Amino acid sequence: MDVQVEGEEPQRIVIGLFGDVAPTTVQNFVGLITDKEGAGYRGSSFYRVVSGLTVQGGDIPSSKGKQGRAILPGGSYMPENFDLRHSVAGLISMCHARDGKADSRFLIQTKADSGYLDGRYIAFGRVLEGMSVIYHMEEIGGVGPQNRPKQPVTIVDCGLLDQQQAPKLQSSAETLVRNVW
Repeated sequence: MDVQVEGEEPQRIVIGLFGDVAPTTVQNFVGLITDKEGAGYRGSSFYRVVSGLTVQGGDIPSSKGKQGRAILPGGSYMPENFDLRHSVAGLISMCHARDGKADSRFLIQTKADSGYLDGRYIAFGRVLEGMSVIYHMEEIGGVGPQNRPKQPVTIVDCGLLDQQQAPKLQSSAETLVRNVW
């Protein structure tokens, strides 16, 4: 995921996905990251920065954080589990609407112990490279009651890594899954 703060060069965030733990959520995220069916994260914004807690993005229709749209039939789905604890910085979780269904909105936690997220949001991956980008968003900060980023932060490009890069990162992700259980 290549992220650009307005007026700066894009920076890359690499995310390892926990497909064995959250297969439906990972399927949804992969569909959105690859712009399957012409609807995805490319061009969307990070809409909330809560310094010391999370950065949030993935509101495809509006970039305001009010709603999202899953790539799965119906545009939303029930989270399959809440098995992973939110105990490490960089964990990525899918947000949900008031009806409890998950969609396209996600959060990346910036604090190591974010237990208040447990049982509410389904963790499905972790940032493997690029936490400096996340912390830079925190430094920029948010304003107003919705904690909108002070400068626009846009996902300018996204996709899957090629096979030559994947094995190195896959083993890292497997280690992380064991560490966050």
